Amino acid sequence: MEKLDSPKKLKVERITFKDHKFASTTFEGRTRVSAQSESQVEEITAPAGSFFISCNQPTLKLIVYLFEPKSDDSYLAWGFFNQIFEQKEYYEDYVMERLAPDIIKNDPQLKKDFEEKLASDEKFRNSPDARLNFIYKRSPYFDKNYCVYPILRVLE
Repeated sequence: MEKLDSPKKLKVERITFKDHKFASTTFEGRTRVSAQSESQVEEITAPAGSFFISCNQPTLKLIVYLFEPKSDDSYLAWGFFNQIFEQKEYYEDYVMERLAPDIIKNDPQLKKDFEEKLASDEKFRNSPDARLNFIYKRSPYFDKNYCVYPILRVLE
C-alpha cells in the first residue's frame, strides 16, 4: 500500500448502493449488510494522502475478496462501512418549500421526472413530504456521498 504524496489524476470506477438491508441480528458483534450496487466510470483527482493498493502483490486475492462489495465476506458485508448508509444531512420543510420551485425550474429533467411521478403515483401526489424529499434528493444540497462506496477501482 502506498500513500499518495501529491494529487493524482485517475480513471476510476465508483460504486453506489441502493436497496440496502441490515441483518435483523448481529453476528460476532457486527451488523451485516447487503445491497444492490451500480457503478460508473469517471475521472477524478485523488487528493494527496489517498491510499493506493497495487494489484502487483502476492496477497491480491485476499485484498480483492475483502474490498469487493459483492463478496460475502467483504468489509462492506461485515458492516465496516455501515456509516455510508446513514443520511447525515436533512432539510427543513420551510426552507425546501421556498427552494423547490427554483430547483425544478433550473433542472428540466427533474421537472419531467417530477411531473411523471405526480401523474402516475397517487401516494406520492398526496404526500408533501415525499414530494419535497424527491426534489431534495436530486438537488445540489443532497449529500453526494450517501450510499457511495469509499473504495474506488483504479482503471488507468
